[in-house]
Amino acid sequence: MAKFRVSVGNQEMDVIVDPGGYLIPGEDQPLAIQRIGTYVFSVLHNGRSCKVVAYGSNGSYQALSGALHFEVMVESEREQLLKQYAPSSTGVAGGTEITAPMPALVARVLVNAGDAVVAGQGLIVLEAMKMENEIRAHQAYSVKEIKVEKGMTVSKGDLLIVLE
Repeated sequence: MAKFRVSVGNQEMDVIVDPGGYLIPGEDQPLAIQRIGTYVFSVLHNGRSCKVVAYGSNGSYQALSGALHFEVMVESEREQLLKQYAPSSTGVAGGTEITAPMPALVARVLVNAGDAVVAGQGLIVLEAMKMENEIRAHQAYSVKEIKVEKGMTVSKGDLLIVLE
């Protein structure tokens, strides 16, 4: 069983996926979704059937049903937790400080002081609860200073890297 947070426009709902289908907590009938083409799905919800064309990736999708267009965002429980505990980055004069989002072990440092990094590039990998979490740059920077090294234990809020 897996649980996802689904946003359709400005409406959010939890959807549980199990062998019995797609369930929306609080609703009596399961949501039935069947692929009928590469990007085409038949959806049955609350006794109403419709055909939906959907395309996208990485949790962001565009969906068309008749003349209606929807933006659909899908996040797994893990993605929700990572977002909740995402590293905070605070602006400082001339740069950004990356801090630990949770108590963890520094598994790998992926950059060196003086490196230029691009948006989305991995900076450091933290291990917490037997899971590795890669912290990435949210925009292009230069690595000013690295405050930790492999094998160190950090607490939530500890300074990891200074970017400029």
